[in-house]
Amino acid sequence: MKKLTTILFLLILTLFSCTNRDEEIIDSFNSIKVGLVAYYPFNGNANDVSGNFSHGTVNGSVKLSSDRNGKPNSSYFFPKGYGNLISIPHNDLFNFNSEFTISLWFKFNEPWDYHVESLIYKSYVNSNRGWHIGVNQDNSISDKKFGVYFESPTAKVVPMFEFLSKENLVNKWINVTYVFKDNCMKCYLNGICSYAKQTYFKDFNNKENITIGSSINPVTGTYLKEIDDIGFWNRALTATEVNYLYSNGFEP
Repeated sequence: MKKLTTILFLLILTLFSCTNRDEEIIDSFNSIKVGLVAYYPFNGNANDVSGNFSHGTVNGSVKLSSDRNGKPNSSYFFPKGYGNLISIPHNDLFNFNSEFTISLWFKFNEPWDYHVESLIYKSYVNSNRGWHIGVNQDNSISDKKFGVYFESPTAKVVPMFEFLSKENLVNKWINVTYVFKDNCMKCYLNGICSYAKQTYFKDFNNKENITIGSSINPVTGTYLKEIDDIGFWNRALTATEVNYLYSNGFEP
C-alpha cells in the first residue's frame, strides 16, 4: 500500500511539473509579443510578420537557404559582395528610447583575418548616429579570436566584445541578443548572458534604413554568412524570454 501511494504521488508530481512547464512556455510565448516592433523569420521572404509591415527588400545575390533546423527556404545566405544585402525602410518604430532588444541568429561559413563583418546596422556612416552589430577579427585585440559586438558612435563606452574561437564560430549557428535598459547593455549568446555593462546613448536614433548583411566598411568586402530570425522590441526582454527565444524559437 505504501509503495502504491508513493507511485501515485510521483505521478501526480510529474503531471503537475509538466503542466507548470507548459504554462511557463505559453506565458513566455505570449509575453514576447509585448513591445514587438518587427520580426523577420525569413520563411520564404523578407517580410515583417509583427503586423507593423516593415518588410525588407532583398538586393543583389542574397538567396534563401536552410535554417539551423534544416528547414529549407527559412534563412538567407549572403554571398561575398557589398551589394548583397536586405534593406528595411526607416520607420519611427525603430527609434528606441530608454530600452530596447535586438535579437538574431547568424552563421559564418568561413573564417577571416583583420576584418569587421557586419550582421545588421542602422547606418551611422552618413548621420553619425545609429548602431551596428558585427563580428571583428583583430589579433591586436584578441589573439586569433572573433569578437561579437554592438557599437554606436554615441555610446559612452567603446564597443563591448564577446570573443569566440574560430572553432566556436565558423559553421555554427549562433544566437545573439542585445538588451538595453537602465543604462545597462546586456549581451546574450545562445540564451546565456555573457556580460552586462553600464553605458548610455546620446542622439541614438536616425532616419536611415536598416541594413542586413553587406558591410559598414565597403573597402574590406564581405565574407560568406547566413542570417535568420531577426527581432526588434521597444522594451527589454527578461532573461527568461531571451532563453525562450533561443530554446524554442518564435514567430508571432
